[in-house]
Amino acid sequence: MLLTRRFHRIRSLSTFSGLTSEEFLKKKVNEPILEYKKGSRERKALEQELSHYSKNVTEVPLRIGNKKITNNLERKQVMPSDHKSTLARFTHATKEQITEAIDVALQARVSWEKKSLKDRAEILLKAADLCAGKYRMSLNATTMLGQGKNIIQAEIDAACELIDFFRFNAVFAMDLEKYEPISTKLSKNTLHFRGMEGFVAAIAPFNFTAIGGNLPTAPALMGNVSLWKPSDTAVLSNYIIYQILEEAGMPPGVLSFLPSHGPDFGDAVTSSPHLSAINFTGSVPTFKHLWRRVADNLDRYVTFPKLIGECGGKNFHFIHPSAHLDSVATGTIRSAFEYSGQKCSACSRMYVPKSIWETLLKKLSEIHSQLKVGDVRDGSVFMSAVIDDKSFDRVKKYIDYAKTGADGAKIRLGGTYDDSKGYFVQPTIITVTNPKSKLLTEEIFGPVLTVYVYNDADVDKVLESVKDATPFGLTGAVFSQDKDFLYKARDVLRDAVGNMYLNDKSTGSIVGQQPFGGARLSGTNDKAGGPHYGIRWTSPLTIKETSVPLSDWRYPETVMGCGQITDWTDVSFEFGRTALRSWRETGVRRSEEAVELWEHVISRSPLTLGDERWPVYEQICVAALDCARVDLAQSCIEALETRFPNSKRVQKLHAMRHEATDQYPAAVDIYDQLIEADPTNNGFRKRKIAALLGQGKRLSAIKELNEYLKIFLNDVEAWLKLSELFLQENDLSKAAHCLEECVLVSPLNSMYLRRLADIRYTQGGQENIELARAYYERAVKLHPNDMRSLYGITLCSNQLASLLKTASEKKKSAQTASNSLNSIINRYSKVKNDENPEADSLVKTLQTLKNNFSK
Repeated sequence: MLLTRRFHRIRSLSTFSGLTSEEFLKKKVNEPILEYKKGSRERKALEQELSHYSKNVTEVPLRIGNKKITNNLERKQVMPSDHKSTLARFTHATKEQITEAIDVALQARVSWEKKSLKDRAEILLKAADLCAGKYRMSLNATTMLGQGKNIIQAEIDAACELIDFFRFNAVFAMDLEKYEPISTKLSKNTLHFRGMEGFVAAIAPFNFTAIGGNLPTAPALMGNVSLWKPSDTAVLSNYIIYQILEEAGMPPGVLSFLPSHGPDFGDAVTSSPHLSAINFTGSVPTFKHLWRRVADNLDRYVTFPKLIGECGGKNFHFIHPSAHLDSVATGTIRSAFEYSGQKCSACSRMYVPKSIWETLLKKLSEIHSQLKVGDVRDGSVFMSAVIDDKSFDRVKKYIDYAKTGADGAKIRLGGTYDDSKGYFVQPTIITVTNPKSKLLTEEIFGPVLTVYVYNDADVDKVLESVKDATPFGLTGAVFSQDKDFLYKARDVLRDAVGNMYLNDKSTGSIVGQQPFGGARLSGTNDKAGGPHYGIRWTSPLTIKETSVPLSDWRYPETVMGCGQITDWTDVSFEFGRTALRSWRETGVRRSEEAVELWEHVISRSPLTLGDERWPVYEQICVAALDCARVDLAQSCIEALETRFPNSKRVQKLHAMRHEATDQYPAAVDIYDQLIEADPTNNGFRKRKIAALLGQGKRLSAIKELNEYLKIFLNDVEAWLKLSELFLQENDLSKAAHCLEECVLVSPLNSMYLRRLADIRYTQGGQENIELARAYYERAVKLHPNDMRSLYGITLCSNQLASLLKTASEKKKSAQTASNSLNSIINRYSKVKNDENPEADSLVKTLQTLKNNFSK
């Protein structure tokens, strides 16, 4: 069934882009970004909304169930680029109102969680169309005026990303429901993705309207109820989303809209025993405070709350001497200064080699001189003001710090600010000579880029330092036309980021394309915008339903405490049936016992098995072949063939019988027919390979394995087998290639790395030995006590000490050999004699070997 048919209430609504949810369900694409050219339909519509919201102060109420609370609207949301102009008035919810909202949400949860996922998804899909059409310009205008985004940044955020969240989350959730646990003929297993027991506290940031909409609705989609705390500086755009969801059919109480004083909201939700999760985007100190509050209240909760958070970062661009400088300049300007550097992913530090810095600075300066900063209502501005006075003061302090010259700081571009009308900070580029400067390590969250210029010869050293230079781990980018360095940097920095960009800027993740999130102090890395985000908002329920009575309390392996069964003729029919079923379901062969059970118990009345006799015949046939009982196997095949005359599985059993009687050509002929009928059946192909090897046709087996791996590229066992066959043919190069494929599929498997290293070392030559050492080192990184790999590093380094040309390289390699040997010696020195009586002798031998190396 087409996915569109599932959503029977989705109808085409008018949208500016032409893409509707109905069309999206047919082909998954992101919402198109409109261009807003002067005089265009969308530009006129946007200007009309900008004029409306600029001239009118909107009242934003609290929303609890059916209530609209408009008392004491004394708080203001002002325009960052014109802070004397008020955009909206609102109030903060009291602790009592937050508690009331919790009670209302828990009541709403009862019926909401019972709705089908399809019905809940339809609400988001309809909301997406309302965002794409009827309310698109309202969302963009309030985001521009209230949060300081220019036209395109507002369009990307408040329209496109929000729409994408609603649509992709709905589809990802439906895909989750496609999973079905394995069931048997006698039992049915199902998995239900329930909502969590309690409520979700959704705490939204100012910088992305789309995130404001995603934090409460992603949990709601999965059957939860959410208390939505918008940022005071994004309250209007967030309330428009609330109204859109209401119009789309969101029932009262499922979402409560609660602008609040942060500490009051945090204390109220973390004090409730019904808190099931917190979905947070904001600062590290606030997220830590919430985490501590949850820990302090842990004994009072009905269930352990989940904490999902994204907290920003100190994101980097690392520039290699080979980088394309025009690309670096363009990407860095956009990443660092779009939306005044207030994106969580914005580039705020850059590492540049000395040889290209002056050239790059000129390119940056050329672009910088063209950047227009001003009021968002001027459609030509590149960036506008920072969000509020607190942000302005914080950014100002960092710029003033740079002006003192501390850490060798020097302002290269920008460096001015003015808050007389709006909170304006000019895009600023600073260089420092101290790699640990706070300008390079602390999150500034404004239009300030700090550059560290390094010596070209230190590129690897500086790259390593970037990995742990800050406590964050959100985004990073590497620019290099040297592919070897590019992929090396990818591996070195893999733990320092959650989203990595190679030859691209560190910002701009797109829902469905680059799921977003980071680790370390950047958050819990749950990857919003990806297929697995939804499962975080569920409490899955597994149900097993058995269709036959439970007839025997005994385990198949034991009877009445008599220990291991040795006489299978002394068990009941039902017990034997249960034992065979258990072995089938768990993949246990127990061939001798299975044959004995069949001949002495089950074969007396096979019709009693009902339809279960057919999988039993197949099971006994395989067991009989294992036990060289070709006669019994043949009788099983005949019974199966009578019932299933054209079955491929029965033909496979025929071929296996031929293998058991050494009639390999006949077996191969059958497998060829089966493969021709079903080319993607890996079982048929594997049996054919086994039959070819049984005949000693190693080259034919290699050819067949190569064909197999063209289809089943990620089958590690097949790559390992092919590697072994190439080794038997003494083709070390091809054997190494096979193991490289194993490493690509399973990069954290140290055994594959060690095998690959062994082959490269055996091949010999400087290049292969260097590769071998690198693989041994990766294996040791995964398992520091891997003695074989440590010894491999020793051997490789000792060989390289004689192969390398320069004295410094020789010395460095010899030192590496000594260090790895020391690690082995230290490990065995700690082993007690009673654990390994030969430990002392082994240490002495290794010490002698070390002395020989040093000579």
